[in-house]
Amino acid sequence: MNTVKRRSQLVAGAIALSLLAAACGGDDASSDDTKAPGETSAPGGEGGEVFVTGSSTVEPVSIRVAEKADAAGVKVVVEGPGTGDGFAKFCAGDGDVTGASRPIKEEEAATCADN
Repeated sequence: MNTVKRRSQLVAGAIALSLLAAACGGDDASSDDTKAPGETSAPGGEGGEVFVTGSSTVEPVSIRVAEKADAAGVKVVVEGPGTGDGFAKFCAGDGDVTGASRPIKEEEAATCADN
């Protein structure tokens, strides 16, 4: 198997697991109407929405995973503004999952930790 195909499969798997984790997480919110990105509002934790942001290179993989999640009743919104912008949105709490075509930089990780 060539390296590019294997890498694509690994990235797709990682995104799929991330989306699954975000979509299936428990709803620990109190009874107020404030919802964080990705929190479900449907009874029993079904449905919900996941916002994926990040790399435009990874965006096609995220879109394919979103299509599968949609079939399972989870709405996935995908955008590909770029890895840096994706990390910025994710670290600010404006995204549930970020696709990245490079490792996170120390400054970006520090911003995430601070938030």
